[in-house]
Amino acid sequence: MFTYTSYAQKTDFPSSTSPYKKIELKDIIKGKQLLNEIIESNLTNEFRVFIKTYERDSYNILKQIGKNFDTFLSYSGVAVTLSKSKLLELIFDGKIASVWENAKLYKTDDDYSLTLLNYTQEIANFTQMVSADTLWNAGFYGSGINVAILDSGIMTDHPALNETMSNKSRIIGSWNFVSNNADVEDDNGHGTSVAGLIGANGLHGYSKGVAPNCNFLIGKILDYNGEGTIELLIQGIDWAIENNADIINLSLGTFVTDKESPEIEAVNNAVGNNTLVCVAAGNTRGKEEFGYNDMFTILTPGIAKKAITVGAIDNNFILYKYSSAGPVAINYDTLTDNFVFNDINLQNTWMKPDVVAPGVKLNTTAYNHQNTTIVSGTSYSTAVVSGVCALLKSYLPDKQSSTIKASFLDTSNDISPQILTPLGEKKELTIPPIYQGAGLINATEAAIYLIDPPPLTIWPKQLPYTREVFHLNEYDSSYVSVYVNNPLSSFSLQYYDSMKPSLRFTYVPRFPHIAQYDILVELATTQGILGYNNFPVNFYDGLTGYKLDISYFAVKGKGRILYDCNEIGENVRYSMYGNLNKLLTISKYFGLIPTILSKDGEPLGIAEIDLNHYEALSIINYNSSILHTYSNYDVESIVNYIKTGGMYTGKTLILFPTRISDLGGLNSVLDPFNITYNSLLIENESLDVSSIINPLTRSYNVLDILSLCSPLEVLKMNDTISTIANRFVYSDLRSNGGNLIIAANNVDMFMNSPYLFNDFTLDYEPKFSSLYFGDNYKLYENIMYSSTISDLSTQYSISTTEIKKTDSVEISLSANNSFGPLIGWDFFLTLESVPEQSYEIRIIYRDIIDYNNGNYSFIFSPQNYPIPGGIYLLSIRSPSETKTWTVYILEDYSWGPTLVFISIAVCIIFFVLIRIKKPKK
Repeated sequence: MFTYTSYAQKTDFPSSTSPYKKIELKDIIKGKQLLNEIIESNLTNEFRVFIKTYERDSYNILKQIGKNFDTFLSYSGVAVTLSKSKLLELIFDGKIASVWENAKLYKTDDDYSLTLLNYTQEIANFTQMVSADTLWNAGFYGSGINVAILDSGIMTDHPALNETMSNKSRIIGSWNFVSNNADVEDDNGHGTSVAGLIGANGLHGYSKGVAPNCNFLIGKILDYNGEGTIELLIQGIDWAIENNADIINLSLGTFVTDKESPEIEAVNNAVGNNTLVCVAAGNTRGKEEFGYNDMFTILTPGIAKKAITVGAIDNNFILYKYSSAGPVAINYDTLTDNFVFNDINLQNTWMKPDVVAPGVKLNTTAYNHQNTTIVSGTSYSTAVVSGVCALLKSYLPDKQSSTIKASFLDTSNDISPQILTPLGEKKELTIPPIYQGAGLINATEAAIYLIDPPPLTIWPKQLPYTREVFHLNEYDSSYVSVYVNNPLSSFSLQYYDSMKPSLRFTYVPRFPHIAQYDILVELATTQGILGYNNFPVNFYDGLTGYKLDISYFAVKGKGRILYDCNEIGENVRYSMYGNLNKLLTISKYFGLIPTILSKDGEPLGIAEIDLNHYEALSIINYNSSILHTYSNYDVESIVNYIKTGGMYTGKTLILFPTRISDLGGLNSVLDPFNITYNSLLIENESLDVSSIINPLTRSYNVLDILSLCSPLEVLKMNDTISTIANRFVYSDLRSNGGNLIIAANNVDMFMNSPYLFNDFTLDYEPKFSSLYFGDNYKLYENIMYSSTISDLSTQYSISTTEIKKTDSVEISLSANNSFGPLIGWDFFLTLESVPEQSYEIRIIYRDIIDYNNGNYSFIFSPQNYPIPGGIYLLSIRSPSETKTWTVYILEDYSWGPTLVFISIAVCIIFFVLIRIKKPKK
């Protein structure tokens, strides 16, 4: 079975976690910014850091040489202030396992958004939307349940907050961690608003919060700006646990720079202590500073696996436009102070958010003696969920935190809003779980679930959730959570034998107790599973099976496509994991491996790269931004890409002009082909190919693919193609299979991501709406279908199958498709032991040098890896195929010891022979 461990090319075999290995600062100091600050600082500079050591005794050393040494209940490391010299000394002595920055945290609220999707956003009746009134009617108001609000404090004399429904004091504990005193007065307002949504008592003319009779533990960890630190958060979590908190509300977060940082451990350990922790997902989706990304925008500590992470919806049951989306990934580079745009790691990720709740235009308590205030953001949807948790705990106080979370995942209602298109047609939007989790929580249904919970609950219900399409030999790893609601005497899982070489589940407990178990699922596409794959994995509690669907499409890689989408500005939404992600998926479906040219704020010119490494080039929404203009060299590069030396080369160029595109810039690209792109109206444009000298109309067989996706009125010799809604693509077939594809479509259907629920109306005029409505993604599929390259022709050879430990083996590859060599592909060389397959090496080969028109060689040297001699399977894997040989790795012997051994053996035999007595005659 594969282990799928990836190692860099030409590196030493990774050593164990022993402290005696070669020390690399980047492996110990977590976070690029902290690492850079330490490297560039003076030896006497001091740093406040979190530290974990290899041995417990090392903490005593830290206590002696550091300042303000602190230990924690929920975090297994320590916080300490150390000078650079002392820190480095401990690191290079092998004492320290990891060092973390004491990063800043921020409240997660936002301004409410404007009208969306033909709906009007009214003040949300949040208690009714989550069915809290059903439990109220049964007499459950959260009585006796302790909710710890770790925030900016509270307005302690607010009449809706300082007493219960029965006029008893409800603030049963408080501490200011910012100033280290008992004053928790709210100098920001955020904490007071959060508290009102959790449990305003409904007295003195105020509306009820979700749990109007719960108790409050107020931990002030955010200052007057709504800012705090990770250390203050962990101190607050410890304090909440020590004061018997049933629920901890964390309406705060910060960017994710590591998925195993101290606050994540603290939150998970708090849940392990049977404390429910509700955390805001964040309000970062689709914002400029996040590269307009939709996915991978969950904040920490909302990424904690065991937390209940909450997104937000409005009164129309439509996803809040800024509500952060999953799945979990490192999304921020502290060194460059930028969102990670192109290089997000899709491995070892998990689903977030878990649920959504009302979080747009909620009426709640205000500070500074104001009556109420209107708030929006995931801070406030999180408070609603904390209130529901308090109701459920008061109803069934013996239920474990993991079971209450499972009740939400099993009973929440999927949100699928109905909208009107510009054609007046009703359309239901499907919102994937990475945006809404399990859906809108329902207190009533959750309570019913908890009365007699099923033995198991599986979440999510389907994998993989990061990608739909895989090329061969791609690898995906993501977590599925199993919620065990009753102790089980047996636990197992079953799936098809045919999938076992490609699918692996790690850490499957045999006799699980009540808890949340997170199981890593590793999937590798192989030669035998091309096409659509859908099969169940069943988890068994002994008798009953609980299904997890594995569903994806596997396709053979054939070539590469380059996307130039470098845009800036508020009107641009071409994010790699939003709109553009859909295009990447479509291109992969047809065998093209996508590459992104550049990212926001860091432009790369077309002329800076060799376009001949790509079978297709797609230019997205070209405009005249200062940071993104096409130079004469760029234009020349594009023209030469299509027409080298005056001859058309059969490459594919796909343009996506929109109403904000720079038509002059586009025409600079089109002019060499005698095509003119003219703006006729605000929303209707024309492409003139009617010139008598236009090679596209003068002769066939001159250009394979030229595609322009936009609302066009196409003018062609003696023909006019109008932009009627049911005719989006005009295809001029050429004699050898080449096409001129000219598209008529609606720009805004592309501008709006399928995951961003902005209104579709924009500034449409009703009389023109039928002319501009369409599906650009379907159009893109048509273009890809027409431009898909032919199958690959590859030949592999190996220099030898018997390899001495001190020698090397060379694998040669000649790979060509219909256009050229496969520059830039990833190849994986793997070595697996036979027959036990207990040992594996995986080497990634990137940036392959093109020695001669697609001829490559890969060198493997056994001496670089501590492997024993024996029989192995040596494979070279690519997105197109896998080639495998059986090889024999031979141990090398020195003749010196061998000759000595032979000499001794000969002597022994000689002495034995001469001592044998001759037989008597």
